[in-house]
Amino acid sequence: MKLTRREFLALSGKATAGAVIFAACGIPEHELIVQSPVESPEDLVRGEDAWFATVNPDGRNGDGLIVRVMQGRAKKIAGNSDFPVNMGKHSVREDAALQMLYHPDRLAGPLSRRTHGGLLAQTTWTQAQSILATALGTSRITVVTNPLRGHLGWVARRFAEVKGGRYLTFDPVEQGVLHTASKRIFDADVLPDIDIEHAHTVVSFGADWLSSWVSPVRYSAQYGKFRSAEHRGFLIHGESRMSMTAAAADLWLPTRPGTEGDVALAMANVIISEGLASSSEISAFTGALPSGILNAYRPGDVAARSGVSEERIVRAARRFGSDRPSVAFGGGSAGAHVHGTFALSAIYALNTLVSAVGNKGGIKLNPASPVAGLSGTATGTSFAAWEEELAQWRAGNVDTVVIRGVDLVHGMPNSVAVKEAIRNVPNVVVFGTVMDDTMAEATLALPEKTYLEDWGTDIPEPAPGYQTVGFQQPVVGPTITADERSLIADARSFGDELLRIAGGEIGATSMEALVTKTSDDLFNQSVSNGSVTAPNSNLFRRGVLQRGGWWNTGATASQASYSFPNFIRNKTEAEFSSTSGLGAGTDLKLVPFVSNNLLDGRLAAAPWAQQVPDPMSSAAWATWAELNKEDAKELGVDEGDVVFIKSTSGEIEAIAYPHPGVPRGVVGVPIGYGKEEGGRWAEGRGGNILKILSDLKDEETGALAWAATSVKVQKSGRRVKLPKFEGTVEAHPVEPGVPVLVVAPGETAEQAEKTNHHEYQKQFTNEETRSEAGFNKFGEPVSQPEAHE
Repeated sequence: MKLTRREFLALSGKATAGAVIFAACGIPEHELIVQSPVESPEDLVRGEDAWFATVNPDGRNGDGLIVRVMQGRAKKIAGNSDFPVNMGKHSVREDAALQMLYHPDRLAGPLSRRTHGGLLAQTTWTQAQSILATALGTSRITVVTNPLRGHLGWVARRFAEVKGGRYLTFDPVEQGVLHTASKRIFDADVLPDIDIEHAHTVVSFGADWLSSWVSPVRYSAQYGKFRSAEHRGFLIHGESRMSMTAAAADLWLPTRPGTEGDVALAMANVIISEGLASSSEISAFTGALPSGILNAYRPGDVAARSGVSEERIVRAARRFGSDRPSVAFGGGSAGAHVHGTFALSAIYALNTLVSAVGNKGGIKLNPASPVAGLSGTATGTSFAAWEEELAQWRAGNVDTVVIRGVDLVHGMPNSVAVKEAIRNVPNVVVFGTVMDDTMAEATLALPEKTYLEDWGTDIPEPAPGYQTVGFQQPVVGPTITADERSLIADARSFGDELLRIAGGEIGATSMEALVTKTSDDLFNQSVSNGSVTAPNSNLFRRGVLQRGGWWNTGATASQASYSFPNFIRNKTEAEFSSTSGLGAGTDLKLVPFVSNNLLDGRLAAAPWAQQVPDPMSSAAWATWAELNKEDAKELGVDEGDVVFIKSTSGEIEAIAYPHPGVPRGVVGVPIGYGKEEGGRWAEGRGGNILKILSDLKDEETGALAWAATSVKVQKSGRRVKLPKFEGTVEAHPVEPGVPVLVVAPGETAEQAEKTNHHEYQKQFTNEETRSEAGFNKFGEPVSQPEAHE
């Protein structure tokens, strides 16, 4: 009997499965087929689907994924149930990323122009590679990428080194403050894992960790277990905006922007003064701080400047100090101020007062990367360093810039100045999938493969408390049009192109070769340990590709507490940019927030990301401004009114969205909209809040203080309908525990309303009756802990 290549691989995979041992294996049988359909044309006619494991190195935290492929085309992305970071869960962002593979506006081939003033015109890859080689033969080179923890980042950094150039990374909102604070308090180079699942009390500041911060899929999965545990977890969240995490909190601390660190130290003051911590815990916390420094953070004094009542601060501190295990963490807007590093240091230092470091339900320190050359950590280069770099571009001191994975023009304040700097660089090479604001300024635009078409690795950060490596493999071949007559994109691998030009100077020939070497090195390190065990390196490599990665639950870090240094550096009041000279309008503090769907704008081209309603406002397809109802009344605006938001760096338009959950004195605006280029679903949609941010910086790291901008908000006089999922009728609170309608068998709704609905209202309105019926004062069963305070 003649076997096809596909049938042979399927049979051989099953035959050798017994030789490859998967620890705690939960892999479906169909995942044994790991060969890409690109090499197996039988897939195109059998009509059977296959699932392939991979990771997305451009994602927030390198979640493990599986991709359903049928007839050579990727159809569905889901979470990898074996990958220890996300354990089978995934986000709406992964669904949207699939659309980038078959995007109708995807760059079909290379584009070039002789000068910045010319038009981008189609060219061949042969000509493009010649232009690229010439440009990279110059002496003054800068390579720019998004923060990458895997081998793609290693290749970019090593390429810059061997060419005598500089390597910078860019992230609009994370530029080292979080990593600096973590290093200071825990003496760890990589971010720790937060054991939310096993905590009794969680305190967080600024970080919208249920939506978009660091590792939201992992945190959301842990949150579900945190809430459903026998001891139902209690969440306290401090933030200047009613975010998804703030809405889920049992106790919300609506802090004024820039005062999160003060509230954390006020909580420490209460814990120490009321004896909620042991003498050793207090000594560990206060040992490095100046004597009496906490006297400046009495709850009453902090309440006056933070806007959080003294009663709430004390209640939060008592809960955190007494209902253990407890854990505290922060990020996002809490660290995006002039004193951002101080604030995050104060927040993370709270863990010392409850012995959270290294204990269940607390902070788990992560080990170093198991892969040589990969640090396992990455963050954006500071804004201060970027200002210096752009000054070099503007002065004509750089010959060639290679950009990949970032949109500098869209993501930096004062986009006009960024464009000017780029136009003073003779050779600007940009790799990407869909045209964006930075690629529009390029002299050479090159189509790049998506992560579903390329090889690579990723080190999740934070890891789950032990060594973990994600493996990326191509799950589809070259993408063809629906009529199968042409390629959607004649794309190349960014890493492969740099390795080709380096000509062996980096020590590798392709990204696939680097993946193979990494697999072989792990095999040699862990012949009998880790998630995959095999008798030889080839079977081991097949195993890690089938599983989407490798991890070793026994390879952990030392969990000893660290005596952190003094983190209070002459901290004064929170600082904000000025609004003088901006004309008419109401002064408000701007609170930008990362979009749940678009992130920082990297998914703006995907229509699925655009159309998914925001979790809080249910808005989509536009930039909206979240205003407190009283502030909106003073402005004379209602939902749908177009407002001007003005700062010293410029102005944008947004659609007003007043609601009572927004604290007074702030305006919240999503990040990610306002692309000038970006395909048919992103161009000209909304305003770009990033371009009007002030240039204030964190005093210790030089990171952009992106939450420290003061703005004037002014009514424009125009109205449009805000695209949103929710209705326009304002909801009114209903007393908890009161059934809206009880319908007996055989009754109609009208009959039920007449006969017994009002009797239930009477019964549950009386607190004594409720108690006798088994309900607490909130209308909840008394067998359950009270869920709200």
